[in-house]
Amino acid sequence: MGVEVLGVANEGNGHGDTMDTFRQAEISNSKVLLNLAAGRKKNAIAPVYNPDHADNAWPKMLFHPGLGERTVGVTLVGKTDEDERAAVEKSNQKAVAQAKAEGYRELPYPKVQIALLDPAAEKKALQDKITDQEGKLVALSETVNKLLAASKKTKD
Repeated sequence: MGVEVLGVANEGNGHGDTMDTFRQAEISNSKVLLNLAAGRKKNAIAPVYNPDHADNAWPKMLFHPGLGERTVGVTLVGKTDEDERAAVEKSNQKAVAQAKAEGYRELPYPKVQIALLDPAAEKKALQDKITDQEGKLVALSETVNKLLAASKKTKD
């Protein structure tokens, strides 16, 4: 026999309701911790994310052709002392310069696009390409022969 909650007949979503309540509490606690870490009041409304704000400039993602991605720098969020911010900014710039000296760059490398076809389609595409190249070669050969014939006539 199942357990019935008073006032809610034939509704058996006890675990789902519990998980929803847990998730909402987790989100609420996370917002409080983020506000306190940023130096705001615990129930303050967080400002809209601004990618151009100085706090959001670090860390940076750098890319290397062989070693892949690397995060460089320390975030400035929560650092209110100007001397501390300047020191972190300077160390971040130094870390980026060192990473660039190691071959990293700020722009990602494009991913290689590989289109796999069935062997018959690949063979036909290659044969078409060869035929096209042979046609261009014949046309160029005819042009060269015409030019040679024209130059012989001018010599004579």
